[in-house]
Amino acid sequence: MRALPVLSTASLAVVLACNPSGSGSPGKADGEACSTAAECRSGLCFRAPGAAAAACASSEPAAAGECPPPGAQIITAGPAIDAPQPTSCQTPVRAPATNAGDIAFIDLGEAKVGDTLRFTLPSGTTSFSIVSQAVATPTVPGGTRPPSTIAFQSFSIPNSVVPTSVVHVPTGTQYYSDTEALPRIGPYLDATSVLAYYGGLSPISGAFTVPNTSKALDVALTAGELPSGEWSFVVNDFAFECLSVQGCFAPAGSNTSAYHVQVLVEQRPFTSTGALDVEVYLATSPASELRTASAAASDPQFQRWARSYASYLAKAGICVRNVTVHDLPSWVVGGTGYAPNGLLDVSGGGQGTPPGCDDLSQLFTLGLAQNRAVHLFMADALVAQTLGGFTVLGVDGSIPGPSGVPGTINGGAVVGVTGFLGGERTAGACSAGGAPNVVVCGTDALALVSAHETGHWLGLYHTTEFDGTLFDPLTDTASCPCLQCAPFALRSRCAERNPTGQPTFMLGSYCTGQRPRCGGARNLMFWLFDDRFAIGDTSRQQGDVMRRNPAVR
Repeated sequence: MRALPVLSTASLAVVLACNPSGSGSPGKADGEACSTAAECRSGLCFRAPGAAAAACASSEPAAAGECPPPGAQIITAGPAIDAPQPTSCQTPVRAPATNAGDIAFIDLGEAKVGDTLRFTLPSGTTSFSIVSQAVATPTVPGGTRPPSTIAFQSFSIPNSVVPTSVVHVPTGTQYYSDTEALPRIGPYLDATSVLAYYGGLSPISGAFTVPNTSKALDVALTAGELPSGEWSFVVNDFAFECLSVQGCFAPAGSNTSAYHVQVLVEQRPFTSTGALDVEVYLATSPASELRTASAAASDPQFQRWARSYASYLAKAGICVRNVTVHDLPSWVVGGTGYAPNGLLDVSGGGQGTPPGCDDLSQLFTLGLAQNRAVHLFMADALVAQTLGGFTVLGVDGSIPGPSGVPGTINGGAVVGVTGFLGGERTAGACSAGGAPNVVVCGTDALALVSAHETGHWLGLYHTTEFDGTLFDPLTDTASCPCLQCAPFALRSRCAERNPTGQPTFMLGSYCTGQRPRCGGARNLMFWLFDDRFAIGDTSRQQGDVMRRNPAVR
């Protein structure tokens, strides 16, 4: 058995590792006319802007056949990344990509935490992202550099940047507040019924995208657009919030931290498919098959990886178009580089390393290809402290990734290739033809891990987190609560009952759907990859969230 937890930085860092229920309201059927989303059994109802009604949308995700067939992707060796080795921690403020295409950028400049900023969405907007980047030497009067951590109940927590009080001004509708508690269903938080969700730990730079919940999708798909007109939000981070929270301690200056803020506006209509480019960066050793971009682009196993990767994402209506491979500077895999001999430490750098200054974050600053794309790094292997016997296979910098603003400290995802690329359990299993099979072909397993990290970049959270107490903000993905789904003998250790002890980890075998409300092991975004169950399924709403990310065209 190969089971892998999938890490990215959400409520937990989002990691993929390895160890030795449609809920729409009853009403009209798919294809019948509807005036509100509540009338559709799927819970989603498409309507063009200004139209009075539309047909209920099918609850099924887009068919993979709607994308070009796997193998149609264009794989090329792109320009090498040319950057000198820095002598100190780099936390740059990046500009939008030069070929951002039809994404509109609204530059709101520098602002301090607590400042209210406003922007206007034109009619036909289908998503927007607020990208905030910490300013080291602010020009805004009275601004200071944000602290990297805060202390809460003796725990050190990264100072994540997240807007709050996100409001549609004409109607007064509040889409998000980071200071208000989520509703609960029993002992569990329920993010499906709010208009926006943030579950990440993204210090120094972060992206916040709407829509990413069932309720927000419902609103946007029913109207065919997000509400137009003026919106407002408050610039915010955890340190600023900490000042008014008992038991929380923030460094001096936490009320004057400065950020550079941009809003990315997407007006691409709601469709069942969207095109995606992928920029691949090689932090691999000279002994690797992927030692150079040109070697990778012509390598049969890399080509199979690209085909399998595309086939997994096609299930969500994401059509992979261009895969461009880049060499990184040779010092990256040198003795003092970020990935010595291709080994990348993804544990955060250990005690005393400020957030953003660890090797992983610094490596992500080299993702400088000027493209509105997913920026995926490949190393020989990922090194991390063990997590209950699980091994980290992939890590995402943030959820969502800062699409359109490449080269931030959270602007990438990474996977380890050793033992997977070309690894076969059956002779010929990774040959040129054939559908992906993660059981017998390691290249296909690597492709699924890569697709999982891409899902995080495009805005998806784990359907169920490792301890079975936190779930994604979508109603049509199966969850797997520990108290309902773990074996009876292990339920006393569930985090709901044992919050301070070693929790029961929710294995794939507990979440196969054989018990009511105990599913998700087959979903692309389950926290653990177990090759007995993992097939990379996605739900309709997951596809809708992914296709609204600015990286998708």
